[in-house]
Amino acid sequence: MLRAGLTPEATDDMYTYERDRIPTHRIAGTEEITHWVPRMTDPAGRHATGQVVTVDGGL
Repeated sequence: MLRAGLTPEATDDMYTYERDRIPTHRIAGTEEITHWVPRMTDPAGRHATGQVVTVDGGL
């Protein structure tokens, strides 16, 4: 997580606050987000044009 000049305690508090807002109560890792890239660029999905796919844990 980007610390942006915050104290470790403030960073932990912000992380906990954001995590608890998500219905799944967890923040996805980079590997989970990048898992969607090949699916969206696969030729089988060529009919899905102009779409925005939100991967936000249900917010």
